[in-house]
Amino acid sequence: MKKNISYFFFFVFLILFVGILVAVSQLSQSQTAQSRADLATAAKNCNISQQEVNLDSEEKKFISLLNKYRKQNKRKTVKQDDTLTKAAAWMSSDMAANDSFDHIDSLRRTAPERLSDCGHAQDAGAKENIANAYETADEVMKAWQKSKEHDRAMKTDNIKYIGVARHYDRNSQFGWYWTLDMGTKGKGGKKDSGDDNSDEVTPTPKNQGKDGDKKEGKGKKDGTTKEPTATATVTPTPTPSGTRLKLSVKIPGIGGSGNRRPFDQERDIEVFVSDRNDTQVADAIGTLTFDGSNFYVGEIDSGVTLPGGAYIIRVRMDNTLRKVVSGQFVQIKEATVNALPQITLYQGDFDQNNRVDIRDYNIFAKCLEECDEGAVVDLNSDGKIDILDFNLLNEVFTTQQGA
Repeated sequence: MKKNISYFFFFVFLILFVGILVAVSQLSQSQTAQSRADLATAAKNCNISQQEVNLDSEEKKFISLLNKYRKQNKRKTVKQDDTLTKAAAWMSSDMAANDSFDHIDSLRRTAPERLSDCGHAQDAGAKENIANAYETADEVMKAWQKSKEHDRAMKTDNIKYIGVARHYDRNSQFGWYWTLDMGTKGKGGKKDSGDDNSDEVTPTPKNQGKDGDKKEGKGKKDGTTKEPTATATVTPTPTPSGTRLKLSVKIPGIGGSGNRRPFDQERDIEVFVSDRNDTQVADAIGTLTFDGSNFYVGEIDSGVTLPGGAYIIRVRMDNTLRKVVSGQFVQIKEATVNALPQITLYQGDFDQNNRVDIRDYNIFAKCLEECDEGAVVDLNSDGKIDILDFNLLNEVFTTQQGA
């Protein structure tokens, strides 16, 4: 009898022991899964304070201005979207904190990748405008309207949702930074979209003080305030205020043995200037004009006075890979117009991630049927999307990389 009791307790103990092992194993797996989820969340960074996401008076006014502008151009009005606003707020804050001006953020994400990390649905039609130095909605709207590529983005037919955010940092080079994210999809905004017919916008200050309705990221130790400069970073014809750069750009498929009568007689170009240590010291956007033969040419105001010396200069257009002028260093003279060596820019980077890959092929393939990006994928600018454009894309896919 005692032996039977001993066996009984042994089996009970064994069952309890196995149960404990199973529970511990499940807990460990759960913790591992949670740890992986936490890592995934950390990798997909879109952390931003609610103060930055809430629309201020100028952001609301911009949405109102944009909708009026779209109505004037027979486009449907847009609605504010929470995920796009979050992405825009994060980007503006990131540019200000890092003194950067690039669609690729400090985490090395492209605009589509950043939108996805902020909760926006996969959206091939999404677009992004950025600007700096402008404080008000009126100023940034006029600047984007003057830039052909930015203006075209704001007038895209199938855009339905937007997020807009500005950020002020007194320690930054330009003070104010704006981001406008636009998409064909959205979850719908809960905030005032600004979609009305009135000119008045009720201000909703968030950080009232001597700076008024400014959203500010970090303070300045000496307590002084650095006012944003009037550098027209996104204006194609800015008032001269810095070292001027003369550019001559070749686009394969346009000019020479290609199309010598392109529809795009003018094209915007972005210029990034870095010192010998590859630290960015200036950036600007300007407009080049086709010379009727081979090149897009023009002068760009860098926006800052560059001391004479050697610099690394990178350039790109709306759908091109970014390239380094002259392969390495360019000598700049401070008090003169600096003619840069000729450079060839290769098209095909439709999603602006500085590489030509399968996603660009997919965008091109979609546009063989119908799309709003037709002008962007028309690589030889002849008004048609055909085998000539495909051949140009294929050549870039196999031979070129962004810098």
